[in-house]
Amino acid sequence: MGIQFRDRKNKQMIDASFILRSGNEMSNATQHWHVGDSVSICFDAQNDKIQAIRENFSDAYISDEGFIGVQCVVVKRYHSAVWKEIGVFNHLQDSNVTLEAESGMWEDVLLWIMKDKCPEWAK
Repeated sequence: MGIQFRDRKNKQMIDASFILRSGNEMSNATQHWHVGDSVSICFDAQNDKIQAIRENFSDAYISDEGFIGVQCVVVKRYHSAVWKEIGVFNHLQDSNVTLEAESGMWEDVLLWIMKDKCPEWAK
């Protein structure tokens, strides 16, 4: 149920991770996400970033609802099992995925939102 991100160039983990919730409950929806799947990670209340993206990337899809859908791809899935007794493991119900932005522009936006690193093209 955890979501992590890595950079495209060096394949290093970005120091930001998230959990997936549905209302107040943990969601196991990531169990249906597979390596190679495209996932749009949406961030609300990003009006300053939306304007900069529209000015610099006319072909980028930006919602009129005030959120940005950062286009990512699943690059890794992680599951865990716990030893129960000799010869027996139990599968833990959690599932973690690692995402990468689908383009350099989307990686810039992701880092801008998560790490407050404003890209050169937005200044």
